[in-house]
Amino acid sequence: MGNSETRIVKIEIEPKILLFAALGVGGILLAWQLRTIVLMLFLAFILNAALRPLVDTLESKRIPRFVSILLIYAIFFVVVGFTFVVIVNEVLVQVNNLLAALPSVFEGVVNFLKENLPFLAERLRLDTLQPGINELVQQLSQSSIFQDLLKGDTLQSVVDRTAAILGASAELLVSTVTVIMVSIYMLQRKHSVYKGLLAMLHERRIEATSRLLEKVEASLGGWLIGQFALMVIVGLMSYLVFWVPSLFDPSFPFAPYALPLALATGILEALPSLGPVIAMIIASLLGLGIPGGGLGMAAYAAITGLLIQNLEAVIVVPQVMKRAVGIDPILTILGVLAGFQLGSVTGALLAVPVIAVVQITIMELVSAQKRREQRNLDAENGVHESQMGFNFVGFVKNKLRVKNEE
Repeated sequence: MGNSETRIVKIEIEPKILLFAALGVGGILLAWQLRTIVLMLFLAFILNAALRPLVDTLESKRIPRFVSILLIYAIFFVVVGFTFVVIVNEVLVQVNNLLAALPSVFEGVVNFLKENLPFLAERLRLDTLQPGINELVQQLSQSSIFQDLLKGDTLQSVVDRTAAILGASAELLVSTVTVIMVSIYMLQRKHSVYKGLLAMLHERRIEATSRLLEKVEASLGGWLIGQFALMVIVGLMSYLVFWVPSLFDPSFPFAPYALPLALATGILEALPSLGPVIAMIIASLLGLGIPGGGLGMAAYAAITGLLIQNLEAVIVVPQVMKRAVGIDPILTILGVLAGFQLGSVTGALLAVPVIAVVQITIMELVSAQKRREQRNLDAENGVHESQMGFNFVGFVKNKLRVKNEE
């Protein structure tokens, strides 16, 4: 038997690395405990990133910065408030119509599956779901809040209804006001809010970190503006698809539900890749079971949904998402699902900007590494060329000396 040697490998870790690791883990745990505050700061930073170019433009027109900020927010809230006041009554009426039609919609879907896909109907056990859905619809339609919302159609009643809705979600209202106020304070600064933090870094890291944060800010701002524009455009296109045919055929089945369907489609657009598919499925199922509907209406909803998605991908997205970073659709879907798992709807909505920040950071780090490698390569080539140049000069001098001696 041969002698076996035992090797002892000693791994030494610098205290600095351990300290950074401990601070990193502690920072993550602290951020998770304060996730509500971190979330509000992140949203405020996104708002600041979206509005800063416009505020800078207005300031360049000699409009005071604070006045520019207030003007932008005032115009936004006036437009949103006016739109809400104009459509709220019709939306509520159509939502009531939709709730009343849901039992027959569900029954129509069940009958279609039983006739055409019996194995799927049996697997889903749809018969056991129908009583529960009917009871849920009845509770919603007969709830005191919904009935109060349906009463009256004067401007005062609309204002009262709006106050009632906001009062029912006081926590959301407080969070929204906080985000807006923090974003206003951020926008008041002539330079971005992170400029002061850069002074804490080592001098050689300031330029690279500043470049990274500028790209993140521009991307997040472009994403927010582009996403809002997409939601509005897709919602309007969906409304036209469900309402315009009623101008030629007053009995068009989708017309009584055009507004809630368009609003749902626009809101679901906030979930990239998944949202449009969910909206198309909802509209197709509705077309299958609504009074006057059937397979033809389901096909109409599916075809128009696909058409809107293609128009969005080919024409709308390239125009409104110019400043945003492109993210792979598969990564987007996985990010949205992970965000929903971790933080429900809010997590799903913020998945894309978080992925964008991570992607920009990785791309910038890779780019910085490539620049360093290129600089090292250029330096090596420069030394090599200088040595070659020196040898060539020496060779010429030597030849001239020999010739003179001859």
